Amino acid sequence: MDIKFLESLIAVVEQGSIAAAAREQNLTATAVSQRIKTLERQLNCKLLSRVGHNALPTETCIRILPRVKKLIADSVWLKADTAPGGLFGELKLGAIPTALTDYVPMLVKEFSSTAPEADLVIIPGSSSDLYDQLLEKNIDAALMIAPAFTVPKKFQMTEIAIEPLCFISHKKLEGSISEILANHPLILFDRSTWGGKLTWQWLLEQNCKFNTLCEIDAFETMVAMVQTGLGITILPKWRGLMLHKNISVREIPTAKAVCRKIILLSDRASPAQSLIELCHGNLLIFIESDTRNQ
Repeated sequence: MDIKFLESLIAVVEQGSIAAAAREQNLTATAVSQRIKTLERQLNCKLLSRVGHNALPTETCIRILPRVKKLIADSVWLKADTAPGGLFGELKLGAIPTALTDYVPMLVKEFSSTAPEADLVIIPGSSSDLYDQLLEKNIDAALMIAPAFTVPKKFQMTEIAIEPLCFISHKKLEGSISEILANHPLILFDRSTWGGKLTWQWLLEQNCKFNTLCEIDAFETMVAMVQTGLGITILPKWRGLMLHKNISVREIPTAKAVCRKIILLSDRASPAQSLIELCHGNLLIFIESDTRNQ
């Protein structure tokens, strides 16, 4: 029994039609129909009921779906177990925008040389979105901001970087924090994001006046606005910040600083454990090397 045929069956059940499943699998509708018919002959039962353009699972199909899904999952594990070093299969890695530029290029380079048979799929997103995708098992791991709550034990969490908050302006500004905030428009880090909530919390604790120019979650755009003199911003000091020219970066005093923690959060039950460990090991080596060179 071909695993790919079972995957087509699952696709039809989830998508609700042969045509939609075919689009998802990049196949023709005829090819998907033939796969289903082959399965029906092999299992000697009817798996789908056609109603108009829809294809609905029969009672028999619904009854065997858990075992079909387990067979598909086990086949992934089998391939991983027999590959050299287990570096086989697909790793779906989520990444927040700054991680896309800070760490993902290094990981792509490492995968191309160390795990050429593996498929690395990068999923951009916010930390909250990536966390939801981890819960739903849509991705295997994520480079994201550490949540403010305790994560389930089924996840492994590794700290990658600590990023202190800093003022960013187009030139060096004199005066206290309160004076700077009072006299320059503030480009505010979006309060609805996990990182933005940290910045907002710090601002409220200062108990000082400030004028918000706009609110946005796009670090590169925020820095570009600062470079033109539109205002100042307060952001975590991410690795790529120092690549920007014509700006002044002033770290907030350590005693009162709020730090954003970047982590690698992964599902311990993912069949891509060997690939996750490859990411984990190379991230730690990369950070250590980066720290020595600073």
